[in-house]
Amino acid sequence: MISVCHDNTQLSDIPECKALFLTGPDSIARYWRENTDNWFEFPAFDFFGPYKIMLPPPPDKRGTLWNQARAAAGAAGVNLAGYDGFVVVNFPGQVDGVGYDHGSNGSGPGRAAMVGASDTHTFYCHELGHVLGFDHSYGFLNTGADWMRDGIDQLYPVYGDPYDLMSSAAFGGASPTVTLPVAFAGFPVASNAGPMLARAQLHFYRPMAMEHTGKVSHIHEEGDDALFTLYPAGHGEDGKCELVVFHPANEDAGARGRIYVEYRQPFDILPGTRWDKGLAVDGNERDRRGVIVHVVKDMPGLTTTAVWYAGRICFPSPDVDVAVETPQGTAVVTVSDEFMHENAPAHIRVRVTRGTRKRVSIAEQENELTRVISTEKRQIPGWSFAGEFTWVQRETVRTVTYTPVVAGLGGGGTPDASPNVRVYWYVGSTMLVPDAGVHTVQLPDRPNPVHLHFSVDPLTRVLTLHNQPADGSFAVQVQASASDPPTWFTPITAESRYEVNGLSEGWGDDYVAFMDFMDRLNNPIPRVRVGPPEPEDYRIALERLRRSYEELSVASPTVAERMHPVLVDQERVFQRYSRHR
Repeated sequence: MISVCHDNTQLSDIPECKALFLTGPDSIARYWRENTDNWFEFPAFDFFGPYKIMLPPPPDKRGTLWNQARAAAGAAGVNLAGYDGFVVVNFPGQVDGVGYDHGSNGSGPGRAAMVGASDTHTFYCHELGHVLGFDHSYGFLNTGADWMRDGIDQLYPVYGDPYDLMSSAAFGGASPTVTLPVAFAGFPVASNAGPMLARAQLHFYRPMAMEHTGKVSHIHEEGDDALFTLYPAGHGEDGKCELVVFHPANEDAGARGRIYVEYRQPFDILPGTRWDKGLAVDGNERDRRGVIVHVVKDMPGLTTTAVWYAGRICFPSPDVDVAVETPQGTAVVTVSDEFMHENAPAHIRVRVTRGTRKRVSIAEQENELTRVISTEKRQIPGWSFAGEFTWVQRETVRTVTYTPVVAGLGGGGTPDASPNVRVYWYVGSTMLVPDAGVHTVQLPDRPNPVHLHFSVDPLTRVLTLHNQPADGSFAVQVQASASDPPTWFTPITAESRYEVNGLSEGWGDDYVAFMDFMDRLNNPIPRVRVGPPEPEDYRIALERLRRSYEELSVASPTVAERMHPVLVDQERVFQRYSRHR
């Protein structure tokens, strides 16, 4: 690395530069080691300078900076011939708010990256990525490539991948960066870092970096289309897949039509995933966490291939698949249904095929809240010796969430598939409109209607229902209807039920505790055993009986007092047998 400055600028010393680029806990070198499974090492990362140079006012061509930095190092007696790549740090990096033309002069060995002291950690990592041989990724149309500086929006797909470092800081309009906990002295914005290098980019340019760790699963179009388990990118454990690669039947040397699938989800217990902490947790952000799909196709107007962002599946979602348009036709990436109602699954399972069956299913989660509304004391017929027990009347509110899981709909080649899918809910054969309220259902076997409070999440289409206890016991049908208006007009459906016992009555906790005590008293030894009871069996039985009596004392001190003589008699019996040899 060569450090240069001009115009008498106050610049950082070599130790500060070394901490940022090589030795710091979040250094640029560490970023590249972690994001390539240690494929890149930097044993000869040397630092030269600083050198005073004179530059024209900014903006100016990056070649000017490179030429002057190289000349300054040579004049100081430095031989640069043995190095594979170079980084030039320019202080101050900008003058009067105008920055120099920082960037790289190509990709691969012998290349140089020009960066400024006022640039970000993200920018440093990106430009070093070019030196290491990585090119840009493509995707959303954005203005990140507007080199004309004429104030006119010019849309390009380059820099349009929200999930890849090599889309630089544009990310198709998103900002998936994380603020590092330690600032680097002398570099004011160098704590703004991330995201990870897309696994698709790493495999496309350096396939053996992942292959040698066993983190890649391959699908061939003419072979098996099995489900593959996929772990978060950067999870760190060899042998666990971080990338699923789909190879089309006629894949050429440029890998046209190849599909990459990766899972981007940071976890605190997985340090290597921390670069993705800036990805959005929820909402409509273009950089939201989830399953990310890339495809290989030509750069615009060229015959050279590159990696393109093609779509995603976020969690939770009513749609478990995304259609991907490739040079060889449409393919479908599908996530196994059981993961789609989770917010951040630890791993997921995916498959890639040329087609899929249209289907919808419903995942359910429930919670019941029961409270006592009245009590009275009663005797159990035939058990008058034990006294009175509590007879309880209860009301129950049962809340159920229904998550629609859809496959085979949506996609259509668009980067975000789920908005195309329409999921509507029917309760008791009537559609829920609007997305929240109280739904009234007249059941055929009841004189009075029942009422269900409902809400439907406008994004995930997750339905939540809960009852009014006064309606008592009932069951009603719940149906999800899904369709894809642009391509498929006949809806598909899945059915479930909502059941609840809103009002109930029965014996209370004191009765339950008493019956447990009596069971311990009358059946001290397990019924199923081999051979006669041993002394240890009676010792254990006595401990259980005493514990049961303590629970009865809490539930009903009056009943426990009546049963105390019985406990004492049984203790004598158990103690005698427990001492028997």
